[in-house]
Amino acid sequence: MLMLPGKGLRSLKLSRADLVEVNSRRARKQEGDWSIMRHHNWFSVCERLALSALIAAVLILGSSAASAHPLGNFTVNHFTRIELANDSVKIHGVIDMAEIPTFQELQQIDTDGDGNASIAELGEYANRIADQLARQISLLVDGRRIPLTVFAKQVSLPAGAGGLKTLRIEFDLAGQFSAISIAQVESISVGHADCSA
Repeated sequence: MLMLPGKGLRSLKLSRADLVEVNSRRARKQEGDWSIMRHHNWFSVCERLALSALIAAVLILGSSAASAHPLGNFTVNHFTRIELANDSVKIHGVIDMAEIPTFQELQQIDTDGDGNASIAELGEYANRIADQLARQISLLVDGRRIPLTVFAKQVSLPAGAGGLKTLRIEFDLAGQFSAISIAQVESISVGHADCSA
C-alpha cells in the first residue's frame, strides 16, 4: 500500500500489474522510446482540433440566430440622444422593433392590402410616427415648452430571424429657444406623454 501526503493520510492501492506498467513506462522513457507519448500527443491534438472546429461551427451558426435581434423577437427598443447647442436642442431617436411587433405593424402600414409595404407606404408611416413623436415629446427650457419640428426621418426593414423582417425608424427633431447662450439656461426637461426623463 502506498501512502500519499496531503490533508490527512489517504491510501492508494496499486495492483502488481499497475506497478509493472509504471516500471515498464519508466524503462521505455529512459531508453528514449517515446512512441506511446507521441501517439498520445497526436490523439490529443486531433481531439483539440475537432473540439475547436465544433466550437467554431456552433459560434458561427449561433451568431446568425443572435444577429436577428439581440433582445428577443418580441421587443420594441427605444433610443433617444439629446444634443444641446447655444440656442437649440436636437433630439435623435430610434425605434427598433423585433420580428413579431414588426409583423403586426406591417399589417397597418400596408394600406392597400397587397401584402407588401411599399416605399410610399413606409414613407407615409415614417412621417406619421415622426410627427406623432414630435407632439408627444415635451421639451421645457426654464419651464417654457419649446415646440419640436421634424427635420429628418428614415425607415428600414432589416432582415430578421426565420425570414421575417424587423422595423427600424430613425428621426431627428429640433427645437429653438431664445437664450443668448446655454450658460443662461437654468433647467432643461425632456419628457414623453407616457413617461418623463
